[in-house]
Amino acid sequence: MFVEPKPIIANNDWFLKELYAFTEDMGITSLSANYSRYVIDLNRILTDPIIGDDYNKYTIYSKTTWKKDLYKKMPNESECKKRIGKYYIPYHNKLKELVNNKLRKFGYAIILDLHSGYSSTGEKDICLGDGKGTTSNKEIVTELKKSLEDSGYTINLNTPCTGGKILRQYHKENPQINCILFELNYKKYIKDQYSGEEEIKEYDINLFNDAQKRLKKAMNNFLFKYEKI
Repeated sequence: MFVEPKPIIANNDWFLKELYAFTEDMGITSLSANYSRYVIDLNRILTDPIIGDDYNKYTIYSKTTWKKDLYKKMPNESECKKRIGKYYIPYHNKLKELVNNKLRKFGYAIILDLHSGYSSTGEKDICLGDGKGTTSNKEIVTELKKSLEDSGYTINLNTPCTGGKILRQYHKENPQINCILFELNYKKYIKDQYSGEEEIKEYDINLFNDAQKRLKKAMNNFLFKYEKI
């Protein structure tokens, strides 16, 4: 199905599950897909048509983020529906279940949509996105930004990324569901160098451990301060 030679599946959220492993001990609930965004993008609403060449516009895309062809023959409607049923719907059903558990327990929920990239944070270490004020309570975003800055990170807000339409949908359905996009630059936890169209197979252990320590501190501070809002 893929073109030959097989395309490089670049621009993924490399090693984030390992990076944020500490969240389990903090009582933070995590949900992680165990397949690539190139199968189906869980951060997109279900589009019509479901598949297209632009990764910013379609739920399934036929080109990489570097605009390289993925398929010799485009997946047909049946294959696209299969991916929706097998991956997309179960993921969002589980996410809604977890969010509803938080709403029943606390009266509110916070979804941190954790991603990483090289250019997705602009000139800063991290980009936070709240849809320009349309996906989260402003005080929550402000406290998260401050906690990260106190841990030594530089932050962009809604530049260059604001967060996908799926985040707007969750917040629109219930304003007590606060959704924040969180993009971390590769250089801050993988390797302090340029990353392009490549598969990343390893990371600088010292840089990784330092990032994990700083992120844990920021998350602790954020959760402590948020209880006061």
